[in-house]
Amino acid sequence: MTSFVAIDHFATETPTAIPPEEKPTYNSLKIIHQELNANAMTISSGIGGGHYRHLALVLTTAQYNALPNTEAWANPAHPGQAPVHGAAPTPAKIAETNRLMRGTETALKKQLLETVSDTFTKTLKHKMYGYAQVTAREILAHLDAAYGTVDADDIKDNEKRMNATWNPSQPIKDLYNQVKDAQRFAADHNNISEKRAVSAIIENLTQSGVFTAALRD
Repeated sequence: MTSFVAIDHFATETPTAIPPEEKPTYNSLKIIHQELNANAMTISSGIGGGHYRHLALVLTTAQYNALPNTEAWANPAHPGQAPVHGAAPTPAKIAETNRLMRGTETALKKQLLETVSDTFTKTLKHKMYGYAQVTAREILAHLDAAYGTVDADDIKDNEKRMNATWNPSQPIKDLYNQVKDAQRFAADHNNISEKRAVSAIIENLTQSGVFTAALRD
């Protein structure tokens, strides 16, 4: 009997679901990527050097290989029935490591499919066995290609988020993070320079009226 290891009992968080009626966007997919990445890194693995645990299951090969201290990740063949083994690193223990990888892949894919409406992934769904032969990485690649592009409206919305009025009752760190988040979003699309970022912070502080005198000085 085939045995898969579930990851429900590990310290994983269910990724933020996109409302069923909403189409995935660059921003919503970015959040899902981040949360799946965190979950994948919760589960230990000796494959690929072990530094990033199971992160390779939800990154592209290029993304994974670009990380420092990685070794080539190769998905092992399914090892069959759960072995009985002792503490020594026997072939049976290696097989168990492989089984953990398979179980982690299955659980990550389940989490991913629960965050996005089937409407947006069903082109990958087989009429007889569903998503059984599709990996989480393949589903993510499909979503990124179909819905993860950034258009002019996304760029405008990012500018609005960067310049949104800061509430002086909140920590000033919130304003800093607001601008840095906008810079990160724009890095691959319409780069926001440090000069522009600083100007946005100063303008917001000026509009708040709290630091006007200090800024004049």
